[in-house]
Amino acid sequence: MIESLCYKSHGIIYFPKSRIPKKRTVMKDLGVKRGSFAGGMISRLYDYYFACAIDFVREYKKYYSKEFDSVSLYIEEKYNIE
Repeated sequence: MIESLCYKSHGIIYFPKSRIPKKRTVMKDLGVKRGSFAGGMISRLYDYYFACAIDFVREYKKYYSKEFDSVSLYIEEKYNIE
């Protein structure tokens, strides 16, 4: 079975961490250079989608492991996502 690139639920996009490419790989694949107009645009788009992403597992282990019994329960109760 092929894993989806992303999942969308209630207007929020979720990316499996293993599928997120590095910024330099994206820029190289698109053929843009850092410092150029196109490079700046691609860099900002990449940051918009991936730089501020929440790592649910890391956040759960660091802050919420004593409060919630599992990561899935933490996601359901904290973010109201089924």
